[in-house]
Amino acid sequence: MMESCLRLAITKGFKDEQLKATILLAVIHEEHGNRTQAMELLTEAMMMAEPSGFIRVFVDEGVVVYSLLKRITARGDSRLYLLQLLAAFDEAEDNRIEMISEETDVYPYVSELRIDPLSVRELEVLHLIAQGRSNREISEILHIALPTVKGHNRIIFDKMQVKRRTEAVAKAREWKLL
Repeated sequence: MMESCLRLAITKGFKDEQLKATILLAVIHEEHGNRTQAMELLTEAMMMAEPSGFIRVFVDEGVVVYSLLKRITARGDSRLYLLQLLAAFDEAEDNRIEMISEETDVYPYVSELRIDPLSVRELEVLHLIAQGRSNREISEILHIALPTVKGHNRIIFDKMQVKRRTEAVAKAREWKLL
């Protein structure tokens, strides 16, 4: 499905959407164990993004992208832009993103319940939901579009296996995410 989105973005000439789709496709390949393909796609995304200096689009995708960037660096790539991306991850979320050798060290609920961990951006949204913020307020605070907030909500609810904000907050407290 993501490949279809990428093809459509290329056909329509939507460069921003092409970049996002390429990054997401890299994440999907990494999650399915296709590390070589994931690294190639992320390298391609960096080449697309570098002239405009896009950084946030990478940081928003969280730990998987960070790990891929570290692997690209370990393989000998030391371009300034790659180092800037890694530095942005280090600064994001009050330096809460760190090199992760095992997800269960950081997200103990993952091994117990066998669910996908929440990304840094999803955790940001979840914290704002817990504060009682509306989708519009979250959109303004995080400087993202309202449909993006709604998309994050849907992903959070799916990952946490809940249907409502109140259920998500209760489960997050139970899992000590808040």
